[in-house]
Amino acid sequence: MSTVRPLSRDEVPAAASLFDRVVCGGSGPPPPELVAYFDRALFGHPWADPEMPSLAAVEDGRVVAFLGSHGRRLRLDGRPVKLAVSGQLVVDPDARHPALGALLLRAYLRGPQALTVTDGGTELMRAIWERAGGEAAHLRCIEWVRPLRPVALGAAYLRHRRGRREPPGRRAEAALASLDRVAAPALRAVTRLAGSRAQPPAARPRARVDGGGAGRATAPPVLLEPLTPGSLVEQLPRLTAGLRLAPSYDLPFARWLFAELERVPGRGRPVARLVRRGSRVAGSFVYFLQPGGLSLVVQIAAADEPATRIVVDALIGHAQAHGAAALHGRMETGLEQAIAASGGLMAYGGNALIHASDPEVLALATSSHALLTRLEGERWMAPHLVKRPGWFDA
Repeated sequence: MSTVRPLSRDEVPAAASLFDRVVCGGSGPPPPELVAYFDRALFGHPWADPEMPSLAAVEDGRVVAFLGSHGRRLRLDGRPVKLAVSGQLVVDPDARHPALGALLLRAYLRGPQALTVTDGGTELMRAIWERAGGEAAHLRCIEWVRPLRPVALGAAYLRHRRGRREPPGRRAEAALASLDRVAAPALRAVTRLAGSRAQPPAARPRARVDGGGAGRATAPPVLLEPLTPGSLVEQLPRLTAGLRLAPSYDLPFARWLFAELERVPGRGRPVARLVRRGSRVAGSFVYFLQPGGLSLVVQIAAADEPATRIVVDALIGHAQAHGAAALHGRMETGLEQAIAASGGLMAYGGNALIHASDPEVLALATSSHALLTRLEGERWMAPHLVKRPGWFDA
């Protein structure tokens, strides 16, 4: 018989070993970095919640399956509620019970949280969620890509297909930059076909970006400044004041979150910026800058639709000035027009799942009155653990 119970901190090495063997194809002891990651992510952060524990399935005293739980906090109509992020769900192929994954997930969904989400659902996971009363968050299943340097983007894709993830050398980089200048007219044509009502950022007044030159000033100017844990905690409630459901950070968790952003070198350099239009804060963005490659956007927050366009343009301008080949992210409520207007390309991925025992909370979480970004999840943390992330792995 299999026993389902909370995963203990002492069992983290066993869970990491199972993950390494099943997901990464490893053998022998798990890498120390992997053990440290699971310890930090599941037990070592300020919001680790014993009421929403990670779960383990045990057979003969051995962990044969586990589900990682990542506790987060939200504000729902002004009151605090819990968000459960269902992380890694791993089952030993040799386990005796045929449906341990479903047992773990059903037990997890019965927790005290107001809302449960996951960003990495497979077709099998989606079927289990739907049988348990959850559903796909269809808008958040849409992935968007904004090409910036199409030739460099193509070269990055070819490097991935060949198993080479390192950036090109200086000579190759100069050649790619030259080709990208030639390809710029084609990119503008794609932008127009994608439904943009504006020219690409290079052709319109730009935000002033650090390291990217002053650009042409607007009136009032758009300026970027570092987004710190303190300014995130201070500004996000103001930016989301008109929403019924939004993240609710405190300073200890924000500091932990920013430290984790620095721990994913395979993603690139984390960039967090507050965007001002004159003296007014328009919004903020957080992304991983990957020069010459695909740069993952994990959070965009803005006060309203006009501010969203300002923030998206500032993000694109920053990434372009610092050599990113493209930006990509998950579609969120309120981003649709700004991404389309910027020339973003979109595709349905189908892997964002959501569950709530209260149908009203479920409807609210998928409406325009909620902000749930990729930063509230955990999938952005995981690619440094697997041997070869997918091209659009997020």
